[in-house]
Amino acid sequence: MKNKNYPGSALLTVVFITAFMTIWCVTIWRGASLLYETALKRQEYEQNYRATESIISCGIALCKKEYKQFIQLSKNGQKDFFIELENMPVGNRMRTGRCEISVDGEILFLKATLKKDDEKSTEISCAMLPYQIKDDDEVYETFAVKHWNISSQ
Repeated sequence: MKNKNYPGSALLTVVFITAFMTIWCVTIWRGASLLYETALKRQEYEQNYRATESIISCGIALCKKEYKQFIQLSKNGQKDFFIELENMPVGNRMRTGRCEISVDGEILFLKATLKKDDEKSTEISCAMLPYQIKDDDEVYETFAVKHWNISSQ
């Protein structure tokens, strides 16, 4: 028997294969672009978190150094303090950071906020408590940093 070719069958085959390959390529391209966007968002989150972490570390270091002064000022009526950090390089942008310190008795509450375009993007807060370590005959004064809270927008 002789094989009969119908008119337009080759064209129909080419259109079908082209459509299949187009759908396949667009699906691969979409998946790759979503993966890339996810990686960029993750990088932005990490940069904001690290910058906010550096702000709260600065606040903790200041509180350790000036603890007695903060307690004395709070007894005189001033219970809230803040540190404003402008032009912090975060990624390829400049951001503003703020660390608020509140005194309640012997406990210091710290809240670090990184602002992005006049709205807060990342916030870390914690509490510092005076702590004593007793080692044989010596007593060491130090601080316990507790109750960490992290929020991000």
